[in-house]
Amino acid sequence: MNTHSPLTRDCQVEGHEEHTWCVNWSSDGNLLASCGGDKTIKIWNRISGGKWVCRQSLESIHDRTLRRVSFSPNGKFLATASFDSTTSVYELGADNEYELLSTLEGHENEVKAAAWDSTSTRLASCSRDKSVWIWELEEDEFECISVCAGHSQDVKNVKWHPTKEMLLSCSYDDTLKVWLPKAGDYDLADTLVGHTSTVWDFAFSPNGESIVSVGEDKKLIIWEFKEGQKSGFQIVQEITGIHSRSIYSVSWSRNNVIATGCADNCLRIFVQDPTTRQFVLAHTEHNAHNTDLNSVAWNPTQPNLLVTAGDDEVIRFWVYNP
Repeated sequence: MNTHSPLTRDCQVEGHEEHTWCVNWSSDGNLLASCGGDKTIKIWNRISGGKWVCRQSLESIHDRTLRRVSFSPNGKFLATASFDSTTSVYELGADNEYELLSTLEGHENEVKAAAWDSTSTRLASCSRDKSVWIWELEEDEFECISVCAGHSQDVKNVKWHPTKEMLLSCSYDDTLKVWLPKAGDYDLADTLVGHTSTVWDFAFSPNGESIVSVGEDKKLIIWEFKEGQKSGFQIVQEITGIHSRSIYSVSWSRNNVIATGCADNCLRIFVQDPTTRQFVLAHTEHNAHNTDLNSVAWNPTQPNLLVTAGDDEVIRFWVYNP
């Protein structure tokens, strides 16, 4: 009997002193940023021998939990979203370390996520106050150019299309929303309805023509760009009956492999059947973490390398070899 497991643990590091909420790669795949309940950002890089070490720790900026962290595509900036209602932006200095550039204020409640567009000049933030703000960077100054009010509940995450000037958000109101530029502002272009409870996360496919979303309802939904739709996205597949608890995180690799992190402590891998074009479960890593698995992220340049983080304060690195 073949007992080969396609997923092997590469190494692990002790992440944060409280829940590790998010891990995010730099666009070149050489750096990893993490953030957590201890109000710190840590930046990791690999050294000889294959170990990952913390090269910088950013502390004492926020007085509440850091929920998400995001590198800009050009590697020059780092943004973090905090439950203290602010977003902080750090800039890479001449000494090759990140230093605080600006603290963005305006949201009325916890900021849940912040994400850069493909040009590294626009930053989107979202909040429990039900709004999405879009900030534009010009000469080291940030200006809010749009406040997008369309969700009826807490907005959990925002992400930009990998190449287009299109922004998506997901929410406690069970929907995803698509925002497009119009006359110097951003307007609601479409509302994607398919989940029956909170949408926790979503990810774009490598070519940007599809989306996978996950949520409290234990579903994975695949949305594909179709002509004739307002935003172009419609449901092409729903995957149910596999996860036993809420799905908190999802990531789509350059090799067209989907990974999910779940409250049942499991890491799951989904691959696309070449005949049916449907995604199917390829592997379940039981007890990938000792508690809730909060964040999964494929490396952008080493597509078989995956990182996960959880409530157990540990960051784990995995290699996927099907």
